Amino acid sequence: MIIGMSWMAAPDAQCPKSPENTALSPEQAKACGNAGDTQRRTVTTMIGQLKEIRSKMLSLKSRNETLKNEVSLSLKPAKGARLI
Repeated sequence: MIIGMSWMAAPDAQCPKSPENTALSPEQAKACGNAGDTQRRTVTTMIGQLKEIRSKMLSLKSRNETLKNEVSLSLKPAKGARLI
């Protein structure tokens, strides 16, 4: 999810390809909203963003289930009714 977000924010920015080159370039850091942050602060920010996204996803999933149940209840024929 984070990789997709950073790629969408800066599709031309390249991810580090080797373990020894794991630092973000200034362009990548700016695209992620982490320009000028320490590595620890960057990780903390990314974890916070991930938790927020997860929370929103679970909320939407719950709302979708509620709506799905409401629709299925409204589409059921009344007891004793005949479908034509």
